[in-house]
Amino acid sequence: MFQRLTRFIAVALLLAGVAGCSWVRDDLTDCPKGCRVQLKVEAGISTEGGFNVAAFRDEVQDLSLFVFSSDGIFVGHFSERGDALKQSDYTVDVPIDPGHYKAVAWTGLEDDHYIVSDLVPGKSTMEDLEVLLDRDSENRQNEYLGPVWHGMIDDIEVKPNVYQVYEVPMRKTNNNFVVVLHDMNGNPIKGDTFTYEIHSANGRMAHNHSLLEDDVLKYGAYFVETANLSDYDDTKAEEPAVNLTVARAELNTLRLVKGNPTRLVIRESAGGKLVLDINLIQYILMTREYYEDRVGVKLTDQQYLDYEDKYSLLFTMMPTGSIVNPYALVELRINGWVLRPQDAIL
Repeated sequence: MFQRLTRFIAVALLLAGVAGCSWVRDDLTDCPKGCRVQLKVEAGISTEGGFNVAAFRDEVQDLSLFVFSSDGIFVGHFSERGDALKQSDYTVDVPIDPGHYKAVAWTGLEDDHYIVSDLVPGKSTMEDLEVLLDRDSENRQNEYLGPVWHGMIDDIEVKPNVYQVYEVPMRKTNNNFVVVLHDMNGNPIKGDTFTYEIHSANGRMAHNHSLLEDDVLKYGAYFVETANLSDYDDTKAEEPAVNLTVARAELNTLRLVKGNPTRLVIRESAGGKLVLDINLIQYILMTREYYEDRVGVKLTDQQYLDYEDKYSLLFTMMPTGSIVNPYALVELRINGWVLRPQDAIL
């Protein structure tokens, strides 16, 4: 059902003479048939996260455009890559016959971590288009995932001798997390003292960006270090502690969806004792109103989860001396906003 995505242009989409059209003349007989597609972010909110125009143009490396008929039958696949995609006014030629179409756009799928369903022109449907995140036999994914964006357009009308530009609104698929653990008493903590994982069944996505039934994936840290808190701006703390040795890890995951259980689990490396197991999405949503105040836009919970894609989590821990529960969570900062553990369900 699935195949590795490779760079190709379906034969059904190959037409010659695209560059020869005389756009400024009334005689359009030499114009190519089809349309043009331009990628646009779904909302141009200016934030320090990735969901803004500048970040998208910096991150896009390749385009995979899947074209379907108005009734959802697969017509063909068009791919593009290169720095030209980063230009805000860049359009991609889609040479298709006159008619009504739908299209699904993905960027970043040429990364080896993603497996795309094998579609057959004239037979496959939109529902057959799926993207699966690769994982090992134990459903673990411990590697860095490059930026992936998704977009759809439901009404493309191609007319004879009219070459129209259609905008496809794009939104981010994956998220990055920086996790910092520090001892409230100032005792140094080494990065490899712990293991870090995000657990979520979100590694299988449909054509419309929704999550399909999947096994729970365990996203491990792709980078771990022992750091000095004052060397990083991850936490946005007003007065970060100086010369405080902390454990720092970087993780990533695919789309966060409200109602889909997603947990951050931290254990001691030696012995595997549980240190933290929190409802990650619930804690993130507690910061939505702060985010809205900063950007001046009201958002639903799911819009917030889709718009913000970079999270810095600073955990202030207190050693308990207990064998069962070696640490107690005193405070959590998410992107600089302070949350108390009693404010949400762990």
